[in-house]
Parts: sequence; C-alpha cells; structure tokens
Amino acid sequence: MNYSLLSKTYNELVAGIKQAQSRGDTAEVKELARRAANVAAMIAYSPNIMPQTVAFYQNEIEKLKELIEGKPAPKKVSGNGGSGSGNGNGDNKEDEKKPTVPIKEADPEVTLEQALQELDDMIGLEGVKKRVRTMINKVRMEAQRKQQGMKVSDSTNHMVFSGNPGTGKTTVARLIAQMYRAIGVLEKGQMVEALRADLVAEYEGQTAPKTRKVIEEAIGGVLFIDEAYTLVRGRNDPFGLEAVNTLLPVMENQREGFIVVAAGYKKEMTDFLKANPGLNSRFKNIIEFEDYDKDALFKIFELKCKSGQYKLTPSAREKVIALIGDIYDNRTACFGNGRQMRNLLQDMQENQSNRLAERGANIQFSKEELMVFEEEDVPTDYTPYIS
Repeated sequence: MNYSLLSKTYNELVAGIKQAQSRGDTAEVKELARRAANVAAMIAYSPNIMPQTVAFYQNEIEKLKELIEGKPAPKKVSGNGGSGSGNGNGDNKEDEKKPTVPIKEADPEVTLEQALQELDDMIGLEGVKKRVRTMINKVRMEAQRKQQGMKVSDSTNHMVFSGNPGTGKTTVARLIAQMYRAIGVLEKGQMVEALRADLVAEYEGQTAPKTRKVIEEAIGGVLFIDEAYTLVRGRNDPFGLEAVNTLLPVMENQREGFIVVAAGYKKEMTDFLKANPGLNSRFKNIIEFEDYDKDALFKIFELKCKSGQYKLTPSAREKVIALIGDIYDNRTACFGNGRQMRNLLQDMQENQSNRLAERGANIQFSKEELMVFEEEDVPTDYTPYIS
C-alpha cells in the first residue's frame, strides 16, 4: 500500500472539504468527508504504520464523522500528517443515545409502483433497472408460493453494488429499501449508511459492540456499506475481520428482515468477496453499475442546470456536449460520473459569476442574465473531470 499516495489523496479531499464549506455546499462536504474518512481508515489500519500516525488519522476520522452527520465539527480537520491522541475508552452515555450513522427513514406511504417509477425515471442504468425488477418479481412470486403452501428457494436478499462512484448506487439502495418494505419483506424500510469507520473501532474489544449497534439501527431495513472493500485488508486486519464476523451471522439468521447492500469499485468488491468464505455465500445478488455514457452524462448535467434554475445558450450547449465527450473518452478507472457533472456545473457557476461581476460592482442583473450560461462560461480543460 502506497502510504504517500494515500496521504496525498487525503490532503486533497480535505482541501476540497474546505472549499465546499466556503461555498456552503453541505452535500459536497458530506460526500468528500465520507471519502476522506475511508482514506484515513485505510491509512490508520494499514500494517507497519507508526503509532502516532495511527492515532492522528483515528482522530481525523472522528472529526470527519461529525461532518458526515451534518454536525458542526468541534475542531478543524487537519489535512496533513501529524500526531494525535485517541480516547482510550470512548465512554459517552450521551453519544450512546444517538444514531452512530446516517439513517434515511422510509416513507410508509410510498407504494411499490411509486418506487419502481422513481427507479425508471433515473437517467441510464438500464441493466440495473432490469436486475432490480427481476429480484422484486422473484420475491413477490415466492411470497405467493409460500401462501399456497409450496416450496420456496433458500435464497438471500443481500446485494453487492459494484461500479464507479456517482452512478446512483446510494439512490438505488434507498429505493430498494422502500420496495422491499412495500412488498412486506422489510418491516420499516429505513436505510442506514455506514463506512468502515462506523463499524470498526480503534481499540481491541470495541469493534463487535460498535458493529452490533449499527446493525441494530438497520434491522427492519437496509444497511448500506459504502466502499465495503475497506472493511477487510487481509489477515493483518483483525479489527476488520471482527466486524465482518459480527455481521455475517445476522445476515444469515435475519434474511427476510434485514438486507445488507455492500458497494464499491468492481475489482475491489471482487477481492472483498474472496476475503472471507462467508461473504461470497451470502452476497448472491451482484448488480453492476456501469459508467454513464456521453448522452446520459449530458442529460444529468441538463437536469442539474434545470434544478438550479440555469439554462444554456445554443453555443454553450454545443461546447458542453463537446466537453463531456472529451471527459467520457478520457475518463479514468475511478471516473466520478454524475459527481463530475455536479463539479462541472459549479465551475460554470463560478465562471458566470466572474463574467457578470466584471461588468461592474453596482449593476442589478436581470433574472434572465443570472440564469444563462454563455459559451465563455464553459471550461476548456476536460482533465479536472476525468477521475
């Protein structure tokens, strides 16, 4: 594992968090904080790392969790190497009363048809939509077989979502929670989001209780483990293995009232399933989220423009289409898909703001002027958006 590269990536993510905070972009802050927490965990739980470095990144993870949960962080995230101190026991009765991870409660009024319609309305993802409908249809037919006293297969509802970021995995997991609640498999249909940092503790003897607490919050719904491949890093990761060994029996014993969705990059998730024999046998539903093509990316960008009350001039539209073509053709193995369309929109907003501001400090612009993106607002360099 390349510690220097991970450390550089972490510092870049922290710099991005600070920029998003300055813009007041709460969604971006949470997303970058989640990614930074995963990188920090990869460093902290790697073999042959100095104790002071481990303590520093463990402390960083706790600060990042405050941002993920939407709370004002008590201290700034450092973003560079250094020493830190951990809390040896972590005893805080007040914290124990609070959810440890983000929970998205299901709307009990959402019907199966409404959830399926929302899935169909998502841009692209045709293979994903087909696979989800197949799984739902199978569960519905087996429920009817059971009512008729017929045999049903000994199947599992746990799933793996493999693919690059920004392809709608979190949204689809939320919809699946609603669908399975609507057809009676899940009692509540809430979705609990977790990272390694939410399941794995920093000290011996704390991982199993920490994992069980997250599981308890997800019973009756979906536990969505993002970047799940970071949970297990071989035999030299006893804490990660302890989290998995705590999770596996619940996955086996509560197949019908609890669903785990493990998500991450395709190759890494394949390796994750090989890390423990119990994982491969319990995750039989594997859904691949392919990168969006050029047309889908532009549709996503247009949708973001519309929701933000922006529109493109004809020349700006042509330039954006060409730019997205370059982005897609040169994308890397970890392409951010829809997230990069959000980043493109933010950059165009800044370019538009600078263009208008150059006309004078005291000018009151019309609604039309504030809405329109001109050709000069479109970036010329595709490289910031390819990863």
